[in-house]
Amino acid sequence: MAPTKDTNKDHSGPDMALKPKKDSSARVSKNSKPPRDPDAIYFGNSWENSRKNKNATTEGKTEDGKAEDGKAENSKPEETTTKKTKKTKGGSSFCLSNMAICHIHVDDKVYMSAENYYHAEKLRLAASYVKDNDQLAQKFHDAAERVRITKDESGEKLTRPRESKKIAHEKSIEDSLPETFKAAWEPAKEAAATVDDPCLKNQTMWKVLKAKFTANTNGSRNARTYLLKTGNKKLYQIAIDCPYFGLGRDERGMNMLGLQLMQLRNGLRSGVIPIQT
Repeated sequence: MAPTKDTNKDHSGPDMALKPKKDSSARVSKNSKPPRDPDAIYFGNSWENSRKNKNATTEGKTEDGKAEDGKAENSKPEETTTKKTKKTKGGSSFCLSNMAICHIHVDDKVYMSAENYYHAEKLRLAASYVKDNDQLAQKFHDAAERVRITKDESGEKLTRPRESKKIAHEKSIEDSLPETFKAAWEPAKEAAATVDDPCLKNQTMWKVLKAKFTANTNGSRNARTYLLKTGNKKLYQIAIDCPYFGLGRDERGMNMLGLQLMQLRNGLRSGVIPIQT
């Protein structure tokens, strides 16, 4: 005769009985993004991303646009204004992005965008840290020029912004950066970094932004006009791959580019930062 099953016995076992239930609410909270400020301006690193965010318009220019500065190639006029796309006279928030095409003239050289100029400056700085190694210094200088100019069978042309980023982050280049340069480039404590941190990373971005927003070119004038029309609104860069200059994937990043833009806006408005003539 088979033994009868003890229906009163706890079959859960010690592990089952003592194991706490997973707190799903904590998991959701950890992965959720903070609410966005409805009065702030969020700009992406592409025209399309910026267009979808508050205070962006269908005006502006994608990185791949080939029309004059401040205009998008084959851009369509805005038909309707939605909750996500608010028409703002003066252009698109994408012009605040380093990826926006805005020809920058520095030392008789032209850069297609602030992104190009930023990476070129970084590579030139790296070269200054290896003066005793002529071959490596030349490697950085050559890469800085490739960030600015692309040469092929058809001749020379300005390097596209995204391509400049790829060149600067080539493994052979990043692996060659000296440790002394890396230490000077990054903030000592990134989590505690401020807009006034003296690291080369911040100083270079500040130099680039001043060159972009104070120049007397069509692209710079359009970008400067838009920046000043933002009033006192907070500016945030949506960049999932950059939690330092942008908000990062979880939108809890440092937003250092947004902070520098707000500081630049104050300087332009007060006249402390002069506009080039």
